[in-house]
Amino acid sequence: MKKIYIITGLLLLAISFNGFSQNDIFSMKWLRGWTNFEPNKTDYEDYDKVLPNIISEDTFLRSDLVYLMSGDIYVTNNATLTIQEGTVLRGDVENSANLIVTRGAKLIANGSKAYPIVFTSNKSPNSRSHGDWGGITIIGSGNAYSTEGEGVIKGKFDPLYTSYGGTNENEETTVLRFVRIEYAGKSTNGLSLYALGKKSIMENIMISYSADDSFQWTGGESVSKNLISLKSSDDDFDFTQGHTSELINILAIRHPYITSDNGSYAVEIDGYDNKVGFKNTKKLTTVDITGATLISLTDQMNYSHSRAAISVNNLAELYINDSTISGFSDVSSIR
Repeated sequence: MKKIYIITGLLLLAISFNGFSQNDIFSMKWLRGWTNFEPNKTDYEDYDKVLPNIISEDTFLRSDLVYLMSGDIYVTNNATLTIQEGTVLRGDVENSANLIVTRGAKLIANGSKAYPIVFTSNKSPNSRSHGDWGGITIIGSGNAYSTEGEGVIKGKFDPLYTSYGGTNENEETTVLRFVRIEYAGKSTNGLSLYALGKKSIMENIMISYSADDSFQWTGGESVSKNLISLKSSDDDFDFTQGHTSELINILAIRHPYITSDNGSYAVEIDGYDNKVGFKNTKKLTTVDITGATLISLTDQMNYSHSRAAISVNNLAELYINDSTISGFSDVSSIR
């Protein structure tokens, strides 16, 4: 095992750079009991109920029903959407589904190890693929760190519901525990997080086969732990626009043949968005990760398609400790 320490003005790493086997992955205790590394084989029940496209009052989804998300579904009017542990929600492929939790509204998806909450494709087993449906977008009132103090979310959504950011940095924007998101990313990321308040809770979340980024944070502040990205087409963990983040235990599993047109990284960090600008040089993106495992499934046949594990751009800062990187051509790319 080769130990690497890299210190620059932008990046501080204390990692191991070595081979990593499948047995090593499944020896991680925090993965057990709630993950699914072969979701295409899972036979989910057909839906019982279609969600409305506007949820404007407090709503509770029960685990004894399977729900269909069809088209764009907006949680509005400061409503709270609460999802019971063990609930399955299926994203419509024909009328691509997106769940957008607008500013002031709230998503509480509080699953458990035995009964995770699952957002997945409406296709049958062995026919699902990257980008079958849209994704989940959560919009907060925390700091946007843009020149105007607000921003507009990614995607072609109703402009009435697309603004993010504000001054409520202590907001509990969302609660996500033991959640799986599968085959999303058609029109946005698997999970897009805008201007989160620092009291938000994100623990034990697995995103599999996203056609865009698995996780993307824009502005705001958060502490997250036990996050998994499995074979995303774009970045696994993406941070931008002044986001301040602490992550404990993250796992990214990539394949060199699964990538975006512009190339993809396990971790990509931009100090600011070139299109938005930044308000204050002291509020550029800063990310602190402990316990990252970043794996590219390379072999002698496909290693030439591999690239760096981490990209750090636009004056961002990354601190990564007690972590393992395996199968990538380089540890980092800094611009």
